[in-house]
Amino acid sequence: MVTLYLRKKTSSAQVAAIDTGVMTEKMARNAGQELTLEGIAGEAERYRTLLEINNTIITNLKQEDLFQAVFSTLQLAIPFAKVGLTFYEPELDGLRFFALEGDSSNHFAIGKVLDRKDCCFGEAFDTQRPVLRRDLETERVYLTDDYLFSEGIRSYCTVPLIVQRESIGAMSVVSKTKDQYSEAEAVFLHQVANQVALAVANMRSYEEIAALKGRLQAENLSLQETAALMGRFAAVLSHELNSPLGALKSAVQSSQTLARQKATLPPEKREQAEQIEFRLRRTVADSVERLHQVVLRMQRFTNLDRTQVLAVDMNSLLQDIADLLESQTKGRVHLELDLKPLPRVVVRPQQMSSVFLSLLQNALDESNGSERVLLATRQSDSQVQVIIQDNGKGICDEEVARIFDPAFRIKAGRVSTSNWSLFNSRQIIQEHGGQIEIQSSVGKGTLVRVALPC
Repeated sequence: MVTLYLRKKTSSAQVAAIDTGVMTEKMARNAGQELTLEGIAGEAERYRTLLEINNTIITNLKQEDLFQAVFSTLQLAIPFAKVGLTFYEPELDGLRFFALEGDSSNHFAIGKVLDRKDCCFGEAFDTQRPVLRRDLETERVYLTDDYLFSEGIRSYCTVPLIVQRESIGAMSVVSKTKDQYSEAEAVFLHQVANQVALAVANMRSYEEIAALKGRLQAENLSLQETAALMGRFAAVLSHELNSPLGALKSAVQSSQTLARQKATLPPEKREQAEQIEFRLRRTVADSVERLHQVVLRMQRFTNLDRTQVLAVDMNSLLQDIADLLESQTKGRVHLELDLKPLPRVVVRPQQMSSVFLSLLQNALDESNGSERVLLATRQSDSQVQVIIQDNGKGICDEEVARIFDPAFRIKAGRVSTSNWSLFNSRQIIQEHGGQIEIQSSVGKGTLVRVALPC
């Protein structure tokens, strides 16, 4: 058996110059046939077809286009009424039709699963050998053979798809003429199947790599957003800690000074000193409470594992984000909150914090001047809705249509990402069983609606 690995297309002249003697002799020996000029010419044509199929395989990326091109080329060398390609599915212990050329039926159609133990595809899959039926009128073995015979099929050749010595499926050609296929066709079809199997394995590996790359990109972006979240939180935390700490330090120092002086004060001033002392104690209590709230917020943002699932108060989560961003607006944008009572929602809190921080930050960035941004929550039947609305510059319908499509763009002479944040946010929301919808009009602003099951 010869498997070809070509890196460039071969011209007709080059094909003619290839020494086909070895291949032809081997195929004829396997088929038990004598070498004749007609036989050599036929095998040379099959060799040419095999080269064309190889070229097709290395120049097509989409599976549908690949199989259609392979079948069209194969028809030139081996006549058939139908050709089918099946892949094995372990959970069903069957072979599912993935591609089919020719008339489909109730028994043979794309998506149809055949019992591995009751079809020629299963026999070729198990034995890793071609299966020939020269005359179905007398050689029917399986129930599928009966179905084929009832459709007018008289012969077929089925070969396994093998990758690294393991079967992954099978391919079959059928004809309405008996004795259509010989051992020579079986050997040739097996070679074609090997090329197809290798192409399928490569495409599956490519898809797995692409999917892994996409997950890594999404995870990397999510980590970047989390790092940005922590950076913003650290800045706000510094501001929020300094204020109560300053008040607490001043109150403690004043209390110490007052305590030292209180014993020497005349009676008429002691009452005034006690009033000052009461106000200082109140300042201390208020400062401690503010520090306590800052610590609680810090715990909510930093002490949750990204994969931890909890039933959370969505309003509290959004309030934390709003407080986090409030110091950044610096009076430029009025952040208006309209948070209605909600049932608890089961989510991954840190992921949801990252999503809504990103969405709200986008709204603040896109708002015009000192305009407002609305952050609202509602319950609608079995859903919790979070609404973020700005009256900024808005975007056109064309941009809205592809707003979740990740891309790269050139900005200020540098390559930057575009829409990756929204793409990642939608992924997280969908993983939680929710949906995100964006409506926008140029000059009128943008509305983002996130719905999560409750």
